[in-house]
Amino acid sequence: MGSSNRFVVALDLTGGQYVSAPIDPADPYLHVLKRKSLAGDRTLVCAMCYAELGRTVPIVVRARLGGSRRPHFAHRPGYAPPGGEHHPESLWHFDGKAMLARWAQAQPDVVAVRVEAWLPDHERRSDVRVVFGNGREVALEVQGNPLTDEEWTCRHDDYRRSGVVDIWLWHPESRPHWIVFSDPDGLQQLWSFDPAQRSVTLSVGAPHRNRPTEAPSGHDIIYRARHLPPCVGDELIAHCFTSRISS
Repeated sequence: MGSSNRFVVALDLTGGQYVSAPIDPADPYLHVLKRKSLAGDRTLVCAMCYAELGRTVPIVVRARLGGSRRPHFAHRPGYAPPGGEHHPESLWHFDGKAMLARWAQAQPDVVAVRVEAWLPDHERRSDVRVVFGNGREVALEVQGNPLTDEEWTCRHDDYRRSGVVDIWLWHPESRPHWIVFSDPDGLQQLWSFDPAQRSVTLSVGAPHRNRPTEAPSGHDIIYRARHLPPCVGDELIAHCFTSRISS
């Protein structure tokens, strides 16, 4: 079975909720999931098949103590989508949106979480929109494909005009998008996201002195330690954060 036929988010038809596979193969919640899977009442289905193809495909729950792979969901043999499997980038994007939405719903002072939410002018749709009690809104963008500087700037400016703070989470294998540091509000960082590991990674700048093309300044000492935001072109040091997002 190909790796792109494994996924970590399914759809529970009984409650209309996305369900995440636990990280720990000894988690007792796996028994609940198996009772809803292909081996049970078949109310746990592939979320992507349902969303993209309108098909209710009961999933298989795979988890083995001592195994090399974390628990995950899979299609039963012969029931994968046309072509044999979902596209890895589409699967990453879908799992990411569903997982971030579930995480956001559990955060303090969050009053609403919307997936695929339009801006007021209907010119831009955010992957996950988070609304706080004070009315502030944050858009979480799960970006798998590289963007040009012009593409990112256009999307970011749309959010700024609408008063929405946009936070970008890039594919782990994506190149650094240095353009984010052109944000005049200074709110952007280099984040990457791995739904399979339930982890986000923040890249910080490695220590350095002024470059030969830069004039010395009184703030030079800042860059002699790891620093945020990184300077454009810095060597990057990754700091990974893992969350046990509830299922």
